[in-house]
Amino acid sequence: MATDGTLGPRLRLAGPEVTIPARLGQTRGKNLFHSFARFGVEEGQRVTFTGPSGLRNIIGRVTGGAPSTIDGTLRSKVPGADLWLLNPAGILFGPDARLAVQGSFHASTADELRFADGAVFSARAPGGSVLSVAAPQAFGFLGARPAPVTVDRSVLAVPEGKALSLTGGNVTVTARNQGAASGNLAGILQAEAGRVTLAALGGPGAVAVATGRATGAVSGAVHLSGEAVVTASGDGGGTIRIRAGRLVVEDRSSILADNVGGTNARGGITVTADTLDLNNDSAVTSDVLGIGNAGRVELRARTVRIRNGSYISSSSFGLGNAADITLMADHLIIDGNGNPD
Repeated sequence: MATDGTLGPRLRLAGPEVTIPARLGQTRGKNLFHSFARFGVEEGQRVTFTGPSGLRNIIGRVTGGAPSTIDGTLRSKVPGADLWLLNPAGILFGPDARLAVQGSFHASTADELRFADGAVFSARAPGGSVLSVAAPQAFGFLGARPAPVTVDRSVLAVPEGKALSLTGGNVTVTARNQGAASGNLAGILQAEAGRVTLAALGGPGAVAVATGRATGAVSGAVHLSGEAVVTASGDGGGTIRIRAGRLVVEDRSSILADNVGGTNARGGITVTADTLDLNNDSAVTSDVLGIGNAGRVELRARTVRIRNGSYISSSSFGLGNAADITLMADHLIIDGNGNPD
């Protein structure tokens, strides 16, 4: 790991415990900016961002052209601050990757981060960047083939009520058949009663941070396999938004926004894709396990395939009410005991 010298001193950072203080970057208002030539977290390593209280966003870009591999603990000690990682060369979360952040976490292979005042923080052209006091607004993709974000048996979780987003050319989450059914938890994205956003752009476009709305060449794939779990379940159920050219959920993988408490859901599950494929006992659920009502499930795709025991559900196993399921498709294929509710 090394800083690139554009926002602070040029340093190589090594060791099992790496601290990245605010003085290695630059602060504008409540935004702290860092710039790295290389960024990764090795197995057994812990990388910790620090800074003054009152910060809202810690934003790190990687400019050196090498992918980031995160296989240790990525940590922030700044109370309530969101952590952002931007690397157009690709991001891989390995089996030992963990998050220990105080706020939300956003990882993207976008070329730039765009702010509400029009400023751009670029990982492709760092010299042309503007350090803004405004809130981050969208990830901007400029190239024809954005790099992927890969989650390989990782457990990535943010605090209750916070947001977790992964955006790239393709977004892959796999547990490699070592998930919940086998008792070995892996391949999990979790924002309890919060918000999970997954977006896959196959070319130039943008993804809005607040809404997950994607524009441009939204032709990449989001692929969950091997008992992978994407969950916002909690008190109120949380929100999951997925935007891709193709969404594949297979091998007993699941997308869950179940309401387990007493608060009525304000979110639910929204999927927009050209193709949606649920296969091999996989599930999309917004169920009720408490007294609060469930959130809506809205699925839009040109072709929907539900196969081999897979299902879409909003059912009540508690006192709250289940929600509507809206499925809009030009072609719907149900095969092998699929049973959408």
